[in-house]
Amino acid sequence: MAEALEYATPPTQLRHSRSGVASTLCGTSSFLLLLASLLMQASPSGTIPIYSIAAIGLVFSLPVIGFIFAIVGIRSRQHKRSLAVIGLIINGLLLLLFGALLTFLAFANVHGS
Repeated sequence: MAEALEYATPPTQLRHSRSGVASTLCGTSSFLLLLASLLMQASPSGTIPIYSIAAIGLVFSLPVIGFIFAIVGIRSRQHKRSLAVIGLIINGLLLLLFGALLTFLAFANVHGS
């Protein structure tokens, strides 16, 4: 008599980590807010509206939060990590951009006066 074949159980479908989704959303929303705040500042009156200042505050704080979420999402072993990696890249690039912008403004202020 033939032996019954034992088949391996199929792997369960992994879901994206909530931290990775939050990280990606923080990065993309920060990027879109950055673009919107740059367009709002290009007003012909030359004044900076208060809502633009609030948007800039969000633009600086969201990548930090998203970067933390990305690290948490990458460390998760029970979930997919692709969105966490995408969020890490987006938020990391935004943080590097802000660091370069602040460095440029600091050196321009020192050498300009």
